[in-house]
Amino acid sequence: MRGLYYIITALPPLSYKAEFKLPISIEKFLSDIKGFVSKKDYELIYNIISGGNASASFIDKFIALKNNIDGLVLQKRAQKLGRKNISRTQGSDSSLNQTVDNILKAESPLKAEEMLFSLYWDALDTVLGLHKFDIVELCVYAFKLKFLERRTRFDKKNGSDEFDKLVSYLKVDLED
Repeated sequence: MRGLYYIITALPPLSYKAEFKLPISIEKFLSDIKGFVSKKDYELIYNIISGGNASASFIDKFIALKNNIDGLVLQKRAQKLGRKNISRTQGSDSSLNQTVDNILKAESPLKAEEMLFSLYWDALDTVLGLHKFDIVELCVYAFKLKFLERRTRFDKKNGSDEFDKLVSYLKVDLED
């Protein structure tokens, strides 16, 4: 248990508001915690990052909320497109509905994705609650690091370059 105090205080803080830079790589994070957590806890954290089967009550709570949010987004997008109503939600309160509506009204897909990640971030903070210096805090850190790593891929120049490449492929196909 004392190892958790050390490793958690040694990890750099994560901030969603910061620039698109990771304060620590996922590989370094996994390497740093390996000697401080049990094999079972390490596998749990590894599975969170790799998308494997990670199950614990606090993780299940977050995944259920994330699935509910994703289901609402899917349902509202389907309605907007006039498609069959696909309901994957397990009931949601009006504030969550309003938040998802605001996300879908964002000025750009990138802004919508940012708002969605911010919602997930807040949900993780709720799951964290009063947990300090325990496996829950490390798992929440792993989820947040995974979100930040994905967020680093949202680069305007890279996105523009990729878009230009796709358009050039389409032009070649149309010319043939």
